[in-house]
Formats: sequence, C-alpha cells, structure tokens
Amino acid sequence: MQGGFNPSCILIVHLIYVDMKLFISSLFLIFCVSCSSRQEDRSEEEPLYTLDVSSVDKTVCEIPLSDLLESFEIVKLENRPEAFSKIWSWFIDKDFIGLFSRPDPLKLFTREGKFICSIGGVGEGPGEYFSVIHASFDKSYNRAYLSDFRGNKIKVYELSSGTFLPEETILLPEQCRFPIFYIDSKEKELAVFHVPFHASKINTRYKEPNVNFGWVQDFKGNVLQAIPAEQYAVPVDFGSSVHFDMFQGDPPVFAVHLADIRATRNDTLYHYDKARNELIPRFTTNLPSDPLYLIKVMETPLYYYAYGQKYTVELNPEYLEKLWTIQVNKSTKEAKYVKVINDYLGGTEFEFSFFLGCIGGNYFFKSYEPLELKDLLEGVLQNNTFLSDKKRRELTKLKDSLHENDNNVLLIGKLKTRY
Repeated sequence: MQGGFNPSCILIVHLIYVDMKLFISSLFLIFCVSCSSRQEDRSEEEPLYTLDVSSVDKTVCEIPLSDLLESFEIVKLENRPEAFSKIWSWFIDKDFIGLFSRPDPLKLFTREGKFICSIGGVGEGPGEYFSVIHASFDKSYNRAYLSDFRGNKIKVYELSSGTFLPEETILLPEQCRFPIFYIDSKEKELAVFHVPFHASKINTRYKEPNVNFGWVQDFKGNVLQAIPAEQYAVPVDFGSSVHFDMFQGDPPVFAVHLADIRATRNDTLYHYDKARNELIPRFTTNLPSDPLYLIKVMETPLYYYAYGQKYTVELNPEYLEKLWTIQVNKSTKEAKYVKVINDYLGGTEFEFSFFLGCIGGNYFFKSYEPLELKDLLEGVLQNNTFLSDKKRRELTKLKDSLHENDNNVLLIGKLKTRY
C-alpha cells in the first residue's frame, strides 16, 4: 500500500467468485512490478513448480507466528469517539493504518494508533463511496487514494484532513468491479486490476464484456499497456468480492492466481512481468478436480501456500469444512502441512482463515475488541502451564490494561523477506 512503484513491492489481489447454486470459486490475483533486468532473468530461469500433494508427509507441523515475522507490535487505537469503528477491511504501510467498515467512513490512524481523520464518507455524494475496496496513502504528496467496489474512477483526498479533491480524480478507461491499484505518484502512473466480467444479458450495466483484466495507465486515463480480459473473465455475479494486498519481496514479483472449482484444470499462480507485459506460470498443484473441494493457492515473500476446504453437503450445503494447509519453501521447495500458532500471545491457534484475513502484503494483521482479547488472555494464563515467568507477566499486564469501553486492539507484524 505504499505510494509509488517500489521495486521491492508485491501486490496481491484475492477475488472470490460466489455462484448462487452453492458453488464457490476463488480468484487470487497477486501482482508485482519490476522493470529491472534482474526480474527478466528470474522469469526466464524459474520453471513452473508443480506441488505433488501426495508426496507431502501428512504430519501437521506447528509453526510459531514469530517464524513468519521479523517484527511484532500491539497497537491500542485511540479512544476518541470519532476514532471508534468496527473493522471490515484494513490497509497498512510503514506510516499509516487505514480501517474501514460500513456505515462508517475509512478511519486513518498513525502506526502508533493515534486517530488522524476520517477520509470521505459512505454515500452517493461527491467524495463518497459505497465501500472501500483498496486504499493507498502517500505521505510525500499528502494524498490518499480510494477505490469503490464498482466504478470507473479512483477518488483522491488530502491525507492530513480527509478532504475530497475532485479535480484530482483519476478516471479509469472502463467500468470496473473491485478495482485495485498501485500508485506511482512521481511518474503519475498507476497499475489497475479488477474482476473482468463477461457480457450479461440480464444486468444492463454489463451489457458489454470488460476489455482488460489489468493495465498500467497515467493519471489522465491513458492506457499504456494491458492484459486482455478475454481468458480471465467470469460471469457477472454480485456475490463476488476482492481482497487486495501488497508485500515486499526480493527479487520483486508481480503474481496472478486464477482459481475456479468448476474448471477441469488445476489452478496456477502466475508472475506478471511488467516490462514484457506477460503472465508467466510459477506455481500449481496436481490435485484432481472435484466439485466438492475448494482449493486455493497464494504467495508470500518466502512461501507458496496451497490450502483446501470441502463442502459438507450432507450437513449444510454452504458450509466449508477445514481440510489442510500446505506450506512450500520457495527456495528449497520443501513442503509440509502446517498450522500457525501465535506464540506472542501464549500459543493460541489461528482459525483456518489466517491466510485470508491476517496476512496482507508486507504485514500480518489481527484485530480484537478489548473484552474479546481479555477473555483470550485469561484462558491462556489459566490453561498454558508452560509459559515462562516473563511471558506470563507480559500477558497479565496486557490483560489488566484492557477495558470494556476501549477502542480495538491491533496485532501488527512485518512479514519476513529473508529466511
């Protein structure tokens, strides 16, 4: 979520397409930018890696969260009345924390949890939006950039006050669903990716199919290069949603993953070479296609992940049962079944949605309401007899500092970029 095409940044987009006939397909789009010859060399040297799932030892390994993070902090949000809000989506960089949940506007905080301002508002008026799909904060230019879940523009605001700047609105070349973007303020360019739709005979808004799946454009709306939408387009369905992430990597990667449980092929994660405007296959599995399974793959700076769930039709057609998560070391290709334990909080296990809800780009993020976290800590202190005296004192102090009327508490960690 940093402003500018930092050559060590990765963008991840995660799109989930929901079919109303009880089928769910997932589209994970991970995008990264690099113009260097180093990126081109890496693209040519690394072949597609296919994970042989049957060869992975079935033993489930517990991974402490500290093994994935290079830093960790607990942030208590300021208790000013205007700073309170539930948290539906989050956007973090080295300077700011952006939190959004309807019907409240996006709330902007410092990394220490001090409230700065509300940006724009929910509604249909100037500078308002239905929902914030992606936000980018540029401290150097004092700008905040927001995209709505549907539309053809990126709205621009003054970062320090949240004031809408209509004259700086960035127009997109077509109607988008869940547009996500990466801003280069210095060059006045941005990369945009969205959910491309087929033409719809029912929804008049999408009578024509989307032209592009992703593109690079200037601030005036001129498309500089693009990936056509044709082979990536999905049927129009408003149960769809998008999740956007950025993370640092070395060397930089721009990756795309398309998953569809109704397809007969295995899902593949691609890297996007911006210099050549090409998608290059990088990671897939040899899992057989099964309409009762939802298999997802994703990428972080150091690992690929493949994880699956199963429809329990006999119990509840809409319920997905947790199956497994496999972690693949990108350097050695060592693969193992894993579950992540939060050793910072005394060994609590994360729910299966850990990778969907808690890892985004450069960061790990988890929010708690104060009493929720207090109850969790009381359970840890009571049941975990292996805590060191130091950790027990630390968790007790945190527990005693939490009060019912406090704002949310955030756990934020920086993902490792080196083994």
